[in-house]
Amino acid sequence: MSLFSRLIRWYYSFAPGDPVKTSRGHLILDWLQTTSKEDQLAFKEQIEKRQKDYYGFNLVFGNSEGLYHFMHKSDQESDNMVQKLE
Repeated sequence: MSLFSRLIRWYYSFAPGDPVKTSRGHLILDWLQTTSKEDQLAFKEQIEKRQKDYYGFNLVFGNSEGLYHFMHKSDQESDNMVQKLE
């Protein structure tokens, strides 16, 4: 493990954790595992439904048919929707 990795792990060991929140890294993995248009539609719907399970994030994702953006702010009360970038 590199020195940088150790420093990052040490730094975050003092950060207050919230075991209820899901890692945002799963969003990337979930998108990369989509294999069909149905999977991709389900992914977009899941982001909208489960956005409060994550800390705030911006996510840009897409395929050959379109590019999408989703923004979630942890302190925002309203639900956000996936936006297609034109």
